[in-house]
Amino acid sequence: MTQGSQRCFQCGAATTATVRCRCCGACLPVQSDESRWLSRGDHLVVTLGDVAPPKRRSSATLMTGSSGSVPAMASGTLHGFSSPSLETLDELLDGTSNLSVTAAYAAVTPAEQSTIPAGTQERPALSVLTVQLRERLLQEPRRRVWLGLSGEGERYKIEERVAQERGTAGPFEQQLSDVVVMPVGSTRHGDNELLVFREQRGESLRARRVAEQDEVDPLLLLRWLRPVALAMARVNSFGFALCGLSSEMVVFLEEGGEVAFDGVGFLTPLHEPTPVAHMMAGYSAPELYEDGGYRRVSARCDVYGFAMLAYEVITGRIPPSCAESGYYPLIWPRDAEPGFPLGLGRFFTACAAFNPADRPRSVEDALELLEECVRAVSMEEPATELCRLTAACETHPGITKRLRQPVNQDAVFCAVDAARSAVLLCVSDGVSTSSFGSGEIASAMVVRRAREVWSRYQAEEAGWDWPRIAMELKRAIQAANADVVGYVDERFSPFRGEPQEVMAATCVLAFVLRNDALVVSIGDSRSYLFRQGFLERIGRDHNLMTLSVADGMPAHLAATLPQGGTLARCVGTFDLDEEGHLVPSQLALDSHLVHLRLDDRLLLCTDGVTDYLGDTDNASEAALSLLLMREPTPELACLDIMTAANRGGGGDNIGVAICAVGSDYITAAERSASGNHSAYEQGGTGH
Repeated sequence: MTQGSQRCFQCGAATTATVRCRCCGACLPVQSDESRWLSRGDHLVVTLGDVAPPKRRSSATLMTGSSGSVPAMASGTLHGFSSPSLETLDELLDGTSNLSVTAAYAAVTPAEQSTIPAGTQERPALSVLTVQLRERLLQEPRRRVWLGLSGEGERYKIEERVAQERGTAGPFEQQLSDVVVMPVGSTRHGDNELLVFREQRGESLRARRVAEQDEVDPLLLLRWLRPVALAMARVNSFGFALCGLSSEMVVFLEEGGEVAFDGVGFLTPLHEPTPVAHMMAGYSAPELYEDGGYRRVSARCDVYGFAMLAYEVITGRIPPSCAESGYYPLIWPRDAEPGFPLGLGRFFTACAAFNPADRPRSVEDALELLEECVRAVSMEEPATELCRLTAACETHPGITKRLRQPVNQDAVFCAVDAARSAVLLCVSDGVSTSSFGSGEIASAMVVRRAREVWSRYQAEEAGWDWPRIAMELKRAIQAANADVVGYVDERFSPFRGEPQEVMAATCVLAFVLRNDALVVSIGDSRSYLFRQGFLERIGRDHNLMTLSVADGMPAHLAATLPQGGTLARCVGTFDLDEEGHLVPSQLALDSHLVHLRLDDRLLLCTDGVTDYLGDTDNASEAALSLLLMREPTPELACLDIMTAANRGGGGDNIGVAICAVGSDYITAAERSASGNHSAYEQGGTGH
């Protein structure tokens, strides 16, 4: 059923939306406030306004009804419809019958249309196209897409989505017909609109990603997205934006690998006052959702959309954004796909910036940045010169936090071998709200296990390769978990409390050996790689919201999770046996191998740093970048970061550790000629 003012196909008079009786052809008015989505079994008569099949303008009628042949139509007259009984209609609405869509086209030039008096029953002869809805291809909160087949077996897409106000078609749209596939016709359907498209022969970007069995690497990402960017840039060059572009609309044509955009519906003029463009959840830029009727859309909206297409290619899922997140992704690609290589963070930070002014000016610039990042990743070579590793760590209770709780529950550890070819860093943040045990005890247990790893390495250095290092780091964290659980079980079993009341800690361990580093983590303490002035996050936060989205929870549900920032993984995880004794659980750890270059720096820190260097993660990471650029010496950089976090409020314990890769770095100790400090340990009480 439809609503809204339309032109009667028989007489041309204005009429409200109707259900047409198949028996007598009478029009049954529909309540003006009714609006719902198409479903199998609907019986509709919808009049399309202007439509544009390829190379001609025309008028058309789209009719939907129960399955079966639809009689031919001539001179604008409908014949042979019959009215279903109430019982049959109920069956139709329950989805027990197929749904058909019929569109009738008559070529009418603007000159010919002007000669037909308004309200006349004379209409040009019609050629009838019948399309039967076979299956629903897509179901989203604001959009449905159906597959349709004509009697000749031609494939069509019938799309229904929340209607948007649109402006007049621009003068260059016809010149883009080989790039943008416009709908055969469209009409309002309640608060929604129906669009009919001829399906393009080819493979959509979404289908191509689904069919890819292996993980997508940066080179494949660039190979897929380069023609997409060039096609988007062409649309922009003609003065239009593709504000509602999704991966399903990007079609790789069979001939020559060209790209076309299918199902766009309409283009949004650039730099002209325009009503709100059609938005596609997950892909459209956040500024398009701002309140207000008219705005000027820029090419930077499509830069954001291009970044979101890259997001889906990497993760295999629609970018998780919603109203609660400001239509901005809740998590970033490597949060959902931790195995994807480092190196594209600069592309996403720039092209998916929340503020349009921070994005590249054009899609061509965005493509150039993507090519630069992929080239750096694919051609990445470890440092070949003699590298000297320098490292340091610092911790502080927090200038404000210590007024409430004088105990520092962050613990940090740093060790450097005599040849400066190996470094071990550890940062651990104890959970402060425990009733059974205490956070500083848990973090100290983590550091103790890290110190044991370093002692074993020094004793048998020659036999340590990367499989051995990975085993040692993971075993250390599992052992720390057993220590924490055993401590609580020894003192409080049989346990009668809640799991969240048991002491716990986060942990990030980083072992650097010559030109490579292995980072193993659990919890929400951070690890970063600082390279050429850009800070890129290595690990992800193991909190409830991040892991829920990574596991597939819809964005709007994850964004409203109570205490979404609560730790979902940590050292101090256990099960209970039948007698109430705590049994250590096997921890799910994230690990990342990072190839290092000269002048790289590895940074580990607790949330006492990131929470107080800026109001958002982006602001905090920008502040960290500035601090690392200003001070290359790890000891002094740690002090600078600790001081800056205290100046930002110091509302939590602060822990930071840094390792620098270089050939000419010297330690602060060497500067003062006070000796060579090969190991540092601070924080925790060492239980």
